[in-house]
Amino acid sequence: GPQQVRDPVFSPDGERIAFFARDYVGQAFRLYVVDVDGANLQSILDAHYSTAENLSWSPDGRSLIYDRFEPWDGFTSIYRVDLETETEVRLIEFGYAGRYSPDGTMIAYDSASGVRVARAADGSDPVTITTMFGNPAWSPDGRRIAVNYGASGANEGITVFDVDGTRVQRVHGVAWEVAQYPVWSS
Repeated sequence: GPQQVRDPVFSPDGERIAFFARDYVGQAFRLYVVDVDGANLQSILDAHYSTAENLSWSPDGRSLIYDRFEPWDGFTSIYRVDLETETEVRLIEFGYAGRYSPDGTMIAYDSASGVRVARAADGSDPVTITTMFGNPAWSPDGRRIAVNYGASGANEGITVFDVDGTRVQRVHGVAWEVAQYPVWSS
C-alpha cells in the first residue's frame, strides 16, 4: 500500500478517510480514499501531484476540494474531484486552503487579497470578506468564519467574521504562531 501519508481527513459521516500518499521519496503524491477499517483503498484519478494539500470533504461526502500548485503558471488553485466519476475541475484560480460551508453551497478560501467566499458549485461570485488571511474555518451554523491571523502578518491571533465580512470578535490571548488552523466545536 501507499507510504508517506499526509493530510488525512475524515469524511463527514466518519466512515472514510481521504489522504495524499506516495510509495517512495521523490515520487509525486496521489489522492486516496479508504474505509476507516482499512478496506476499499481507492486511488482517485491517475494524476500525480507533488504539491497538492489541504483536503476538504463536501458535507454530502461526494467530493473533495484541495490546493494544487501549478508549476507551468506559477500559482495555486483549488480543485474539486467528484469521487464517483473521478472527474476533476479547477474550481478557483489563485486560491488555497479552501473549506466547504456546512451546507455545502459555499467555499471559504485564502487568496492574495484575503479570505474570500465563492459558490461551491462552480467557484463563481467570489466576495472578499476580509483582507486578513490565514486558514479560514466555518462555524457549524455557517454564519461565521474564523481566520488565524491579521492583515500584513500582524499578530492578531484568531479573528471571527460574519460571512458578510462584518468583524465579530478578536479572540484574545492567542498568538498567530500558535493558532495555525482554527477548528470550531460542534
